[in-house]
Amino acid sequence: MMDASQGYHQIMLAPEGHKRVSFITSDGTFCYVAMPFGLKNARATYQRLVDKIFRSQLGRNMEVYVDDMLIKSKEAHHHMEDLDETFAVLRKYRLKLNPGKCAFGVSGGRFLGFMVTQRGIEANPDKIKECQQAFEELKTYLAKLPLLVKPVPGDTLYLYISAISQAVSLVLVRKEEDNQTPIYYVSKVLNGAESRYPPIEKMALALVITTRKLRPYFLSYPVGVRTNTLLKQILGKPEASGRLVKWAIELSEYDISYLPRTTIKAQALADFMSEMTGTTQEKVYEERP
Repeated sequence: MMDASQGYHQIMLAPEGHKRVSFITSDGTFCYVAMPFGLKNARATYQRLVDKIFRSQLGRNMEVYVDDMLIKSKEAHHHMEDLDETFAVLRKYRLKLNPGKCAFGVSGGRFLGFMVTQRGIEANPDKIKECQQAFEELKTYLAKLPLLVKPVPGDTLYLYISAISQAVSLVLVRKEEDNQTPIYYVSKVLNGAESRYPPIEKMALALVITTRKLRPYFLSYPVGVRTNTLLKQILGKPEASGRLVKWAIELSEYDISYLPRTTIKAQALADFMSEMTGTTQEKVYEERP
């Protein structure tokens, strides 16, 4: 396994291209005479170079990806011959290697993020360890009981609503500085008639269900409903349908304000609950920012 030393810099630029890679410093204007890192076509240019000079070896006793080279031999006594052939090409085209990243005569090693051995290509054990660690952390997090808090007198509470075809859910949260902590979760599977309501009426129904279930909270605290739907306008229309008028009257006894949604974290909880509560995994009607 071999690695080129500053591979891109080993390709010299044509004189007419120098001015295109110039840069200005406090000591004057300078330009590269060799291909610098960061050019759009630098990687493709270097790959084209190694594909051309090693074309007789590729697939036979060598694999190359940009500046990473792998010399492979089926028999140990052939390995020196394969190395000699490779070094001859490197000397011919004056390409230099980084000795600190080269390993010779090994039965396996890490190449392009994978473990390459005589058995074949295997996953990097370091990556496997990270994946397993992430999985264990996720299990630990999911096994924890949800932390619910109680509101403090003087608080303004915030409500996030989500509705899908078969269910609605809500999250009532308390905001402290920049953090929002859930107070209560509410979810309900819609019956046959309710499931056929228009999306905006499902949102209104979800709000009514929550005020009935959490009436003490709504009587004791002002509540801001965070939503990007026109819920306030629909409930305030004089020509609204009978149930909307009934719901608007029922909601009028509470100190409820309608605010634009500014966060997605609590809304994600509401969306997740409605999808888990419903019998289908359909698209959430609540508009996402």
